[in-house]
Amino acid sequence: MLPNVRRFIKIYKGYERPFWVSQGLLAIATLFTLLIPLMVQSLIDQGLMQGIRDATVQSVLWMILFAVLAAGFTIANAVYAVNFAEYTAHAVRMFLYRKIQTFAFGNLDQFSTSDLMVRLTSDVNAIQSVIQLVILSLAQAPVMFVGALVLIYVNSPSLMWILLVVIPLVIIILVIFVSKLGPLFKIQQQKLDQLNNVLQENLAGVRVVKAFVQAEYENRRYDRANRELQAAALRPMQYSAFLAPSLYLVVNGASAAILWFGGQSLLAGTVTVGEILAFTQYLSTILVPLVMLAVIAPQLTAAEASAQRMFAVLDAIPAVPEPQPPAPPQPRGECEGASFLTRLASPIQTGMAARECRFYATLA
Repeated sequence: MLPNVRRFIKIYKGYERPFWVSQGLLAIATLFTLLIPLMVQSLIDQGLMQGIRDATVQSVLWMILFAVLAAGFTIANAVYAVNFAEYTAHAVRMFLYRKIQTFAFGNLDQFSTSDLMVRLTSDVNAIQSVIQLVILSLAQAPVMFVGALVLIYVNSPSLMWILLVVIPLVIIILVIFVSKLGPLFKIQQQKLDQLNNVLQENLAGVRVVKAFVQAEYENRRYDRANRELQAAALRPMQYSAFLAPSLYLVVNGASAAILWFGGQSLLAGTVTVGEILAFTQYLSTILVPLVMLAVIAPQLTAAEASAQRMFAVLDAIPAVPEPQPPAPPQPRGECEGASFLTRLASPIQTGMAARECRFYATLA
C-alpha cells in the first residue's frame, strides 16, 4: 500500500537520528497525555467522592504538570516535523530539476513544460504537507493506542468489548475511503497539467492569437480545461466530506454505549464514576489517532498520486544519453633510453634531473 510514498525513505538516508529523536519526543508527549485520565479518575474517586481536599489538589497539580510536559515535547517534535518537510521538498525539487537537465527532446515531448512545472510545484507541495503530518503523528498512534488499551484492560476490563467492536469499524471505513480517493487525486493532478498546458501555450503564442483574433477561442479553451479541473477536484472532496462524519458517528455511538453499559455496571457496583469517565477519555484517546487519519488520508492519497508522477520523471531514461567527458591526455616521456607514462599534472619521477631527461608529450 502506498508504494511510491515509501520510496521517499531513501531520501532520509543519513538523517535517521533526527527522525528517531523527533518520534521519541512525540512518544514521551503521548505517555504524559495518557496519564491525565488516570489523574481524572483519582480526582473523582479519591478526591470529590471521598471529600478529601488534599487528594483533589494533588490530582489537579499532576494534571497540570502532565499537560505542560506533553505540550513541551509536542512543540519540540513540531520543530523537527517542519525541518523534515522542508528538507524533503528541497531534496525532491533538486532531484527532479537535475533529472530534467538530462532529458533530450524526445523526453520533453513525453513530459510537457506545464506538466513538469506542476510536478515541481504542486506535487512537491503535496508530498511536503504529508511528510509534516506524518512526522507530527507517526509515533503518537501506536503509543496512544497500545497504552490506552493496556490502561483500559487494567482499570475497566468489563467494557473492553466496546473497543473490540468500534476499532474494526473505524479501520474498515478508513480503508474504503483511502482506496477510493487515490485514483481521484491522480485524475485531479492530470487535469491541472492540462490547465497549465493551455495557459502556457496561450502565453507562448500570444502574438499569433492576437494576430488571428483568436482570443475568444482561447477563452473557451481555457474555460473548458478549468471546468474539467473543477469537476475532477470536486469528486475527492465529496468523498472526504463523508469521511469525518462517518468516523464521528462511530465514536459518538461508542460513547453512548459506554455511558449505557457503564451506568448499568455503576448501579451494580462493579465500576466507579471515575472509571467510567476515564474509560470515556481513553476511548477518545484511542480513536483520536484514527480520526486524525481522516484528515491525513485524503492528503496521503493525494501525495501517493503526486509521488507516482514524480517518480515517473525520475525513472525516465534519457532518449539521448549524456556524452561522457573525454579522457585526459597522457604524455609520454623518455629518459636515457627508458620510457614512462605520466599524467600532465603529475611531477616527473623524483631524482630525475632535467638535463638528463628529454620529455615530450603526445596526446594519447
